Amino acid sequence: MKAKLVNILIYAFFLHNILFFISPDLMYEESWIKLLKYFILASFFILEIGSIKMSRLITYVFMVCVFSLLYVFSCSYSLTFKDFAVKILPYAAPASIFLLFDGLRKCNWEKLIRVITYLSIITCFIEYFFFKHLIWYFNFMSTEGFYRAVSIFFNPNNAGVMFFLMFYYYCFVKMIKHGDISFENSLICILLMVCIIFTSSKTPLVLVPLSMILFICFKNFKLSRRWVSVFQRTIITLCVLAVLTIPIFLISDKSLFFIREITIETGTQRFDQIIVFFDKLSKNFLFPNYNLPRGEIVDNTYIQLWIDFGFLGMLLFLACFLMPLIKKRRICLYGFTAILLLLISGLTLNVFYLLPTAYVFWYIIFQESYIHKPIKIHHRTDDFKIQEGIYHL
Repeated sequence: MKAKLVNILIYAFFLHNILFFISPDLMYEESWIKLLKYFILASFFILEIGSIKMSRLITYVFMVCVFSLLYVFSCSYSLTFKDFAVKILPYAAPASIFLLFDGLRKCNWEKLIRVITYLSIITCFIEYFFFKHLIWYFNFMSTEGFYRAVSIFFNPNNAGVMFFLMFYYYCFVKMIKHGDISFENSLICILLMVCIIFTSSKTPLVLVPLSMILFICFKNFKLSRRWVSVFQRTIITLCVLAVLTIPIFLISDKSLFFIREITIETGTQRFDQIIVFFDKLSKNFLFPNYNLPRGEIVDNTYIQLWIDFGFLGMLLFLACFLMPLIKKRRICLYGFTAILLLLISGLTLNVFYLLPTAYVFWYIIFQESYIHKPIKIHHRTDDFKIQEGIYHL
């Protein structure tokens, strides 16, 4: 019974944002839909309360208090409880995976990922072709001639990253690692690529080829004929399916396929944000927004951490997820590449509090920190090397 309730809560957590299609005006307002994720997390916490270690709970509460104090120190005026909730909860809630991980790891994630992938793809296509008028906030048809799909995820950038993570799972984990090069998995990869295009998010479009480049570079530490064969067959299959989808776009009504023009405008805006931020550092290095109003949003997760919690807070936050990996000293190649790609995406997106990207990020961190198959470690003289598909830190 408990296992079924856990699965229901996980589905509800990933799918509850679909309610915005009923009330899209609530997407960027204070609404009950946004509070659902906290209710779901609280319900999961109640289910797992008996299995949560007291040492972990004390550590978690202590760290939340530390970041709350750092947030107080980062500004020159008094803060309300609402200020704390708006700023601390988006960071603290995803980090609660630290407490709930033992319960989450017992779930049938292969089935969960498959269902969520199918539903997100179906929702994305239905939204893009039939319901552009509902999510008006991302409808630029009348001004710039494109629409940004959100699917079951809160915003297009978040949707793009989530679609990329699904693509990474099916392409690299399912097809390359496990050798499951079926037509179904190949088609899912193609559809996920189309969904990424529909979101008009540029970061995941960069992550797709970058993931292949990084994977090839890392895999070359230990190259085998079997891996070369599997990788080649995977890429060839994806290319063939991609070519087969081109006629669909050609024979369809072209007015349906409005894609955002690829320009450097958004990149320039993000670069300008960095310039402005470095100008602030010359005035106050530790707390650059000390005398400035709260609520500034920067499209860079590291700068955002520095603004919200100061320089020391940023370092402490990074240490919170790096330390478990360093302590374990062994990281699976596929997990390491996924973590690295998410950290790279943090240069242009706030991945540490996006829903559900931030939760997926923390789960991958603890997955790689706690779950490993026994391997034989050979003698080595370097500090960072792959052996038997494992990174040693």
